Amino acid sequence: MRVSSVFARELEQVFQKYEAVIGMEIHCQLRTKAKLFAPSAVDSGAEPNENIDPVTLGLPGALPVLNRRCVELAARMGFCLGSQVNPLSVFARKNYFYPDLPKGYQITQYDKPICSGGELVLESGRVVRIDRIQIEEDAGKSVHGGGRSAIDFNRAGVGLIEIVTHPDLRTPAEVQGFVRELHRLAVYNRVSEGDMERGQFRADANVSLRPRGSAELGTRTELKNLNSFRFLERAVSLEIIRQADVLDSGEEVTLETRGYDSKRDLTYSQRSKETATDYRYFPDPDLPPLLLSEEELQKYQTDTPAPLARVWGKLKEEHQLNSQECDQLTTTHDMVEAYLLLVEGLKKATAKQAANYLLSQGQEKGFEVLQRVSAQEELRLWLVSALDCVAEGVVRMKVLAERAEEAFGSGKSFLDWLEEKGLTQQSDEAGLEQMVNDLLAEFPDQAASLAAGQSKLTSFFVGQAMKRSKGRINPQALTQLLLEKLKPS
Repeated sequence: MRVSSVFARELEQVFQKYEAVIGMEIHCQLRTKAKLFAPSAVDSGAEPNENIDPVTLGLPGALPVLNRRCVELAARMGFCLGSQVNPLSVFARKNYFYPDLPKGYQITQYDKPICSGGELVLESGRVVRIDRIQIEEDAGKSVHGGGRSAIDFNRAGVGLIEIVTHPDLRTPAEVQGFVRELHRLAVYNRVSEGDMERGQFRADANVSLRPRGSAELGTRTELKNLNSFRFLERAVSLEIIRQADVLDSGEEVTLETRGYDSKRDLTYSQRSKETATDYRYFPDPDLPPLLLSEEELQKYQTDTPAPLARVWGKLKEEHQLNSQECDQLTTTHDMVEAYLLLVEGLKKATAKQAANYLLSQGQEKGFEVLQRVSAQEELRLWLVSALDCVAEGVVRMKVLAERAEEAFGSGKSFLDWLEEKGLTQQSDEAGLEQMVNDLLAEFPDQAASLAAGQSKLTSFFVGQAMKRSKGRINPQALTQLLLEKLKPS
C-alpha cells in the first residue's frame, strides 16, 4: 500500500492496525460569466462587493433565474465521469446561518441531483465511485484581520458543482491522486478554470478509521476547504494519525468538522458536524424542477470533448511524445486542439519537434503561442514553415525558440530572416569535412578515445565546432561525418 512519503513511517504503523476509509466532496466553480441565479459577473479580480445585486444579497422580492450554462457544464462533468445525467432534478434550500450566507439558506440539490453514479479509475487501479454531482451556489467570503471581520459577497451566488464520492479511498496518496485527476478532467473539459489559489477548486475529505478486517465504519470527521494538493495530502495524513492516537488511548473519535492549519501543520476542531436533519432541506419554492429534454441531453453529450485518456494515448502513440509532454499538452482541450491544428500542416518537421518547440517556451508561453496559432492563420503557416526549416537542418531549434517573435514580427519568411541575420546552419559537405579534419588534427588524443568507443567525446567535438562556427554548424551532420571518418577501415 502506497502511503504519504512525508508521514510514511507513522502511517505504516497506523495501517498495521487500522484501515482508513475516506470519501471526498469536491466543490468545483463552474466556468461561467454570470452567477448561478443572478446577473452579476463572475470575476475573481473585482473589488470587494463589486459584483452584487438584489438576488445575490437575498433582498425581499428578488427571485432567482437559473443560468442554463451551469446546467450544461454540470452535465458535461457527469458525462466525463460516466454518470447518469438525470432528466429531472430539483433545487432545494439548505438552511443554516452564517454571516457570508446573506439569504440564510443555500440553494443546492439534495435527493434529486443532476447526476448520479459514475466512477474515476486511478493510475493505481483503485476505482472511486461517484455518488452524485449536484449544482449549488457558493457563499461569500469572510475576511478577518486588524481586530475586525468583513464580508465580501462577490463570490456569493457563483455557480458550483459538488462532486460526492463513495468512501472508496484508503490512503492520503490516493486522495491526492484522485483530486489531481478530477482537477485535470474539470480543466481539460472546460468545466472550470480550476484556480485552486482563488478557491475555484476545493476539497473536503471525510476521514474515519476502522480495525483492519472490520467491515463496520468508524466515526468520521470532515476536513474542510483544502485548496492545495500538498496541503490535502498532509491534512489527511495528520488526521489519520490523530484519529489512531485517539482510538489507541481508549477514547472515541468525535463527529465534527475540522480545519487544517498549514502554519502549525495540524488539524483543529471547528464545530460539531451537522446532519441532513439539521439543515432542514426542502424544495426551493422559487425554482421549478429542472427538466432536461432528450435533445438537450444529446447536445450536452455531443459537446463534451473526447475523453482525456484517449487524447493522451493518441499523443503518446502516434506523436511519440513522452508522458510529461502529454500531460503538459493536455492541460486544456483548447490547447490540444490548437496543437493538433499546428502539426496538421507540417511537411518536414515531426509532431515531436513541434511539441519540443512549444514546451521549450514554458507551459504558459507555449499555451499563449497555441492560442495565437488557432486565431491567426498567418502565424500558423509561418510557424509550420519555421519548424520545417529546423527539421531540414537549416537552423537550430534554439534559434527558433529564442527569436521567433522577432522573426515573425519582421514580416519576412523565417528562411529569409535567417539569411538576413546570418543564422543559417553550415551544412555543405565541403565545409563540414574541412571542419572535421581540422578538429581531428588538433585533438588526436580525443579522436583516438572516441574511435575506441568513448561516445561522450562526441559532444566535445560538437562543442568545439559550434564555438568556431559561432553556432552555425549543423551538429547532426557534423556528428555523422565525424563518426564516419573514425570508423575502422
